[in-house]
Amino acid sequence: MKKVMLGIALVVLLVATLSGCASTTSFESQQFPVYKPIPPTIPPTTNEDFSVKINATVKETDLNTPVKKETQSNELKNVENTVVKSETQSPKITEEEIILPKEKKEPEKIRTFVQVNKGCAFNIDKKTCLYARSGVGTTTKALFPLRVNMLLEIDPEYTTKDSGGIAWHKVIQGFGDTYPAYVGNPWFVPANQIEIVFMPPEPPADATKKIVIDLSEQRLRAYKNNKLIREVVVSTGRGGWATPTGKFHISKKLPSRYMKSSPGASDWYDLPGVSYTMYFTIRGAAIHCEYWHDQLGTRRSHGCVNTDCVDARWLYGWTPLGTPVFVQN
Repeated sequence: MKKVMLGIALVVLLVATLSGCASTTSFESQQFPVYKPIPPTIPPTTNEDFSVKINATVKETDLNTPVKKETQSNELKNVENTVVKSETQSPKITEEEIILPKEKKEPEKIRTFVQVNKGCAFNIDKKTCLYARSGVGTTTKALFPLRVNMLLEIDPEYTTKDSGGIAWHKVIQGFGDTYPAYVGNPWFVPANQIEIVFMPPEPPADATKKIVIDLSEQRLRAYKNNKLIREVVVSTGRGGWATPTGKFHISKKLPSRYMKSSPGASDWYDLPGVSYTMYFTIRGAAIHCEYWHDQLGTRRSHGCVNTDCVDARWLYGWTPLGTPVFVQN
């Protein structure tokens, strides 16, 4: 029985072999297994991560607006825009970021002047002269005789009354005063013998104006467009203090000036409150009011051009800085 079964198996094997080799089926008609590439392994992405990536470029509220193409990834941008600062590195500030503090301009202080209008005039008389005093009231020490037409600057914030109810002002050292007679002792003056004076405004520049001073005639003439506007009697320098001749310009103007000679001078003088002073030479020659003599029309000064105080005030308000001054014999 075993031999019969073995024979049958050999016959079946032979038939299968002969049928496979003699098959007429073509290569194209044969069916082979389809090749399927294996996808790369990608870590699973959660819905949350996906929404974050989408929102990095497009917000939910921007879905209807065009999306600009990104040229760099957010990670690269973050790396490029990161600045590592050392302890000594100062932050970079652009011009737009610099905010300069606003310059605080202090309000311009109003200068206040008073003119003496009572007391002695040219000659000093102890009985009639008004005196600057060391304090408030006539019982305080008399420091300096004040004559009519002196112009003194006062502290506008200081006014006090004496026991009789009279107001007193405190005199201060004015701009340009280099010889204050009240060193160590402030001056106080009573309001009932002085009057507050306001300075005329500075006139605008005017190339048509000029001043001509004639030494031989002792006259000052103010011209505009070569037309005589005002003629003034003056006193110019005498002897070794002659007023210089030539062409000059008004270089500085001071409402009030303290004028005093050098110690030991042969012709000594001490004149506070010289008003409406206009300098025209570098050596100090000036046009100004005089209150200490009554000899206008003669050579009387130490080189300056003395005028009546009314004329001096008019000239001060009419003459701008830079006005040419011609001094001739």
